[in-house]
Amino acid sequence: MAIPSVADRVAAELRLQLAEGLLLPGARLTESTISEELGVSRNTVREAFAELAAERLVIRHPNRGVFVASLGPGDIHDVYTVRRFIEVSAIRGGGSPERVAAVRAAVEEGRAAATADDEEALGTANQHFHGAIVALAESRRLNTIMGQVLAEMRLFSTRPPWMHTSTAATLTTTRQSAKPWRRASWSAPPTCCWPT
Repeated sequence: MAIPSVADRVAAELRLQLAEGLLLPGARLTESTISEELGVSRNTVREAFAELAAERLVIRHPNRGVFVASLGPGDIHDVYTVRRFIEVSAIRGGGSPERVAAVRAAVEEGRAAATADDEEALGTANQHFHGAIVALAESRRLNTIMGQVLAEMRLFSTRPPWMHTSTAATLTTTRQSAKPWRRASWSAPPTCCWPT
């Protein structure tokens, strides 16, 4: 396995910050601030920005800077299409008891966030849930792809006016997605009806 470059590690850190909701859509990202925070050169940050721009996670505006991307309805539909293919396949393949426990833990994390009416924590639990679903496949490549998808998902979890969902509705979707795991027989892969 190849050792990632410093720029790849910076891009991975920024991708994680996007997925965790620490960098919001439209936020301006500055080379100087990020290079100082992460202890890397500005050239390294520039390389990381190029990688994230290729993934559509940031947008470069000439003479203005780099900004966290904002997704439109077509982008969101595309993210759901990718998720449907990856996640359903991961679920159908089953998973080790440890991987299934991670899925269940993410559901419980979501329940706790919903009970506390903490939408930010619910968004984070949702990210953990979908990441745990893909981790069932135990594939580094799928986990890498899902890292980008999770970052894009978080870009629209701030819910623009045309896409308002309540905390309760998000929890209901998560419960429906996880239902097969509560009654799964581990002698055969569970089947799942995935909500979109």
